[in-house]
Amino acid sequence: MNFQFGRVSLLPETRLHREAVFDVVFMGHSDKDADLAKLFENPSMLDDMRVAGYADNLDELYRNFSKQEEPILSSPLYNLPVPLHSLDEFIRLFSVKKSQNVESTRYKSRLGGDYVWLPLAIADFFQNDVMKIPRRLWIIPVDESSGVEGFLTQGIASAPGNEDEFDHDNALLRALNLPNMGILCMPDFERLHIAQSLKHIPHLRIANPIPTFLPCGSNSDDGVSERSPIEKEKPDESVYFIQHLKRIMQVVAKYRRDVNVLMAFPYDTKMDGELPRSSILAEDQLYQWRQDSDRQLLRHVQLIYPYLQDAQGKITSPCAILAGKMLSSTTEKGSWRSIAGLDIATFKRPFPYLSIKKISLLREHPGLALIGQKNNHLQLDDERLSVPYVEDQLATNSGELARFMGWLFRALEKLGLDLVFESVDTVTKSEILLRNFFGRLYQMGALRGKKSEDAFRVQSELDGDSRVIINIQIAPAIPIDQLIVDFRLENGEFLMRETGRG
Repeated sequence: MNFQFGRVSLLPETRLHREAVFDVVFMGHSDKDADLAKLFENPSMLDDMRVAGYADNLDELYRNFSKQEEPILSSPLYNLPVPLHSLDEFIRLFSVKKSQNVESTRYKSRLGGDYVWLPLAIADFFQNDVMKIPRRLWIIPVDESSGVEGFLTQGIASAPGNEDEFDHDNALLRALNLPNMGILCMPDFERLHIAQSLKHIPHLRIANPIPTFLPCGSNSDDGVSERSPIEKEKPDESVYFIQHLKRIMQVVAKYRRDVNVLMAFPYDTKMDGELPRSSILAEDQLYQWRQDSDRQLLRHVQLIYPYLQDAQGKITSPCAILAGKMLSSTTEKGSWRSIAGLDIATFKRPFPYLSIKKISLLREHPGLALIGQKNNHLQLDDERLSVPYVEDQLATNSGELARFMGWLFRALEKLGLDLVFESVDTVTKSEILLRNFFGRLYQMGALRGKKSEDAFRVQSELDGDSRVIINIQIAPAIPIDQLIVDFRLENGEFLMRETGRG
């Protein structure tokens, strides 16, 4: 077998016997087009796309691909969901150089770089622990020339009843149309919100050396270089991060309340010190949002900070590797278990590095989920939401609770679809199945209470001849929100008291 000259090639296709607990969706930019020959050689990928409802799009692509004259051999696949089970599938599929020169119009920043983040996010997602479990990652390539608007919709959330007037081929709407999606990430949306002028630690400025004669072949590079300024300045989109996020969350809350969005919090547009910091403007706008009547939209988004940096100095999104960790933890332990405090296998490090005091401040006031290092391992400090999932209950501002409720909605919907065609004693059967379902959750620790009766209640009634109403009440296992340790000395005796608030 001669692999070097292409006589034998391997098709990186992964067939799994079990379905993933939930699917993860990435929306972003790709620096290469898809090879249609590789696409139509992968039957499992085509089957997943057809089941998702894109058979007509595939048929049209195949007709253009199989033309006798001037066939289309590659396509950017804009706004078309593509399922992946491994990084090799992505590398093999998106392997054609783009016909158009997009680098000249690409958004560039000194800190975010001039490279797209979607391929890096895919590589972060498919870590070793993810490859050991059933997984499916949907990627939706977005036209890079459309900028931030490629990730948004045109007022669909604020105009109820007029959905037919909008473009249903929009990338965000197609992402929300995927039935088993649990987590949505937008790595290049985050890249577009990094200020262009923001940079790393400033270079050392030294006086110009005095010209001297040197022998031929000597190296005169002193290792200190200055970067040239950016040629074309574009409007700074970082100041509109909260407005753009609100538009996204309005659509998510309207169509898919079970979906959780992971989003990196932006950097500030200016540098007060040697390293970038979190955006002061975004913190103020987020605080105002938490006081408004639509603050419940923040229940579906988990804001992550800071970003990650590899050994070459490239900045990437932290959401991709966290999405993979959440999927593996949910598969092995359950969706109600938090990934906070678990080691994340990666060589990347948080940028900038945050002290314990800074992590505590950002966790409490803006309500961010902070990434830090402990024993030289990357860890998520806390899965924090900006607002409580349950109104006026501070302990419910946890990302694992939102993820558990999203999984619960999808599981109950699937159970309801299985029961909708039952004709024999539907009320009794549905109540038995639901009690068994929540009983198993109680035994696994997802619900709290001394007895199962304290953990959940299921009451069903028949409304007419063809309608069954089932009222479900549950008590999720909410962790202690705050632990206060009180050290005091009374009457010469040392006392320690712990109080938890849930």
